[in-house]
Amino acid sequence: MTGNSQKSQFLTFSFCLDGCQVRDVSALAEMSSLQTLNLDGTDVTESSLEHLSTHPALSALSLAGIPVADGNHTLQIISGNGK
Repeated sequence: MTGNSQKSQFLTFSFCLDGCQVRDVSALAEMSSLQTLNLDGTDVTESSLEHLSTHPALSALSLAGIPVADGNHTLQIISGNGK
């Protein structure tokens, strides 16, 4: 940063994989500045979503149209309560 800026030194970003042929998003768990993730219409698996349950900055996650048998169970996985 330059000057006397009081802005945060952390870069935050959004990632959109809407409609992409992706099944595994576990690597995204390492992107500590990721705040918004759009996985609409992907083939992401529940086991891969489990890696996002402890993400430190992720505050918005869109999963419309992903193939799951039980949406409530998927929400439990994402929240870290489903095994």
